[in-house]
Amino acid sequence: MSELAQSLNDATKKRDNALKVVKLSILGIVSSALIALTWWLMNLAVYGHMPLNFWFWVIGSSVLWCAFVSFFVLVNPYTWLFALTNAFAFGAYMFIMPKNLFVALGGVIFFLLSVLFQRRMVTEEKNQQHFSIRRTISSSVLVATYGFLFVIGFNVYNFVNQDFKDDPDKFYDRIGAATSRGVPFVSDNFQGINLNQPLDEYLADRVESNLPEGLDQASPAVKDEYVQDYRDQFLEQFGLQDSAKVSLGRALAKIVNQKGREVLQPYNKYLPLFFALVIFGLLRTFSFIFNWLTIFVTWLLFRILYMTNFFKLTKAVVEVDKLDL
Repeated sequence: MSELAQSLNDATKKRDNALKVVKLSILGIVSSALIALTWWLMNLAVYGHMPLNFWFWVIGSSVLWCAFVSFFVLVNPYTWLFALTNAFAFGAYMFIMPKNLFVALGGVIFFLLSVLFQRRMVTEEKNQQHFSIRRTISSSVLVATYGFLFVIGFNVYNFVNQDFKDDPDKFYDRIGAATSRGVPFVSDNFQGINLNQPLDEYLADRVESNLPEGLDQASPAVKDEYVQDYRDQFLEQFGLQDSAKVSLGRALAKIVNQKGREVLQPYNKYLPLFFALVIFGLLRTFSFIFNWLTIFVTWLLFRILYMTNFFKLTKAVVEVDKLDL
């Protein structure tokens, strides 16, 4: 009977070990696929002129990668497998993203911060008396967030810098187009000015309300001639056409773009760096949303996988550092 029990016990251990290998492989493959998907989506978002809402796909893929790579490193006992998945993440980045020194530098920084993110989770998990996925990842997710921020920052710099080298006017025109698209979101009446009013009507009203002394009593024909001269000079100065069809808001966007181009022209070589720093700063301001979303999604996925017996909690002796004399 003892031999039979031992045989059954050995068979059970082999089955459990095989199941662990399968589960570990699933986590490794899924996390690797997600990081490759993240780089592909990010490449499209930065270099493919995708709409702003496309970044939600990048964020979603990044959050899922953080969740699954967390599960993977917490249950992975093999150092070589840890190194392999991180090498794959870096290799996928270099393969998918443009071949550029700054882009590569962003990948190196992400690789280092990703390793730090994963090792901090393992350390945090070992020091807990009671396992909590929320506590484990919440103390480390900021490191991963900064990794993604640096990747985006360096790629944005590379994209803007290349745009300036190829065609500076095209970049300014794109800024002007973005400004024009933002006009409808501004209140129809801003300080008494209707931005949707045709430019032709606005100029006529403006001139008639500020006629020079002596013209206010002139005949309508003289007034109309003065208004027409003012309109022509205004349109010629700012390179506008069809004032009857262009709204005041669109005209203002073009004027701002034109004046901004004149002011910034001497500093063209610094604009890509400035633009990248602005994007990095804006994303850093809202990074808490990414952190919170990552913690929540990781906790939710853990609960689902735990309830389906993909994960299980076992008792273990925990050694913690204590201050002593």
